[in-house]
Amino acid sequence: MVTVFIDLADLKDKKQLHDKIRKSIAPIPYEGNNMDALHDVLTEYAGLPVLRFYNAGVPEGEMSEYIVRLRRVCRDAMMENPQLKVIFEED
Repeated sequence: MVTVFIDLADLKDKKQLHDKIRKSIAPIPYEGNNMDALHDVLTEYAGLPVLRFYNAGVPEGEMSEYIVRLRRVCRDAMMENPQLKVIFEED
């Protein structure tokens, strides 16, 4: 299975996070820069690569709560889509 690596270090905003994810799962259509759109993609498409987020420690500032939400959305999506695998690495 293909694994894509997504670096969460130095994220400036939500759009940048969604852009990184979108590029990693292309050509699968992923519209919107929000967690609802991400959840839809993660639960509706078979054959997604393994998503390995690194530098996934909770950042300070604006993105801290959003990264917690990202983890929750990915966890929920894995429960709904048994083919999905998402890994978070702290360092």
